[in-house]
Amino acid sequence: MDKLPEDSAAKAKFAKLFREFSTFMQAARIQGFSWDKVEYSFKTDPEDDSNENIIEVFPTEEQYQILLQRYKELRKPGSSDEPDGEITFTVDPYLTEQNTGVIDNDYMNSRFEKWKKQLADPNVDPKDIEATLEELHKSFAFLSQEDQK
Repeated sequence: MDKLPEDSAAKAKFAKLFREFSTFMQAARIQGFSWDKVEYSFKTDPEDDSNENIIEVFPTEEQYQILLQRYKELRKPGSSDEPDGEITFTVDPYLTEQNTGVIDNDYMNSRFEKWKKQLADPNVDPKDIEATLEELHKSFAFLSQEDQK
């Protein structure tokens, strides 16, 4: 999700679902959730050791940060398709104030330089070059739409 959908209805649905998801995330953090742990196990019956369930964490922290960046862009002027520029759905100000400055100029430049070095090296496997380019493209999603330009 490197940019917001064009349609106001899709933006409204995204805003609603992301607010709900963030509410669950806040509750999970209070209960000890950490992005460092990728699986959580629990027992439906505390007395039965054989009945253990495993939950895998999805999305990743990076994917969450990208979604948060898109959510923050909902409040920017001109982000609405409405003729008068009014946003017709609720945007939680608390969420829009969350820090999404994970990717900075130095990081982006380091990814770009890595890709350029691989291009110049004849011993690098083309699959590695493609993987590095894919990584560079994915990092653009962390940026605001304006910064992506």
